[in-house]
Amino acid sequence: MMEDKKYKIGEVAKILKINTSAIRYYEKEFAELTPQKSSGNQRYYSLENIYFLKKIRYLVEEEGLTLEGVKKQLADTEKMKSKIFITKQELTSDLSEIIKVLEKYSTGKDDDK
Repeated sequence: MMEDKKYKIGEVAKILKINTSAIRYYEKEFAELTPQKSSGNQRYYSLENIYFLKKIRYLVEEEGLTLEGVKKQLADTEKMKSKIFITKQELTSDLSEIIKVLEKYSTGKDDDK
């Protein structure tokens, strides 16, 4: 079972070796980055949040993208995932139709004759 541990902003900063101010800035820039906040406004980050921050840092530091470039890259990735999902659905539907035709012919039930 995956742990639901949440990390404070200082812990995340140490893990990723970045400033807490950079993390807060990324929160403002990326709507996808939504840590939970306590009643005292303390931020708590999930592993998913940390992974997202790590992805941003990689694209900025290793790939040399600007934040606008990162946003475009992430949007393009989401579009591609959506296209892949739709294509998978279409292929599954096509395959189901092919299986029905094959089953019809293998049982000798050709209704088109």
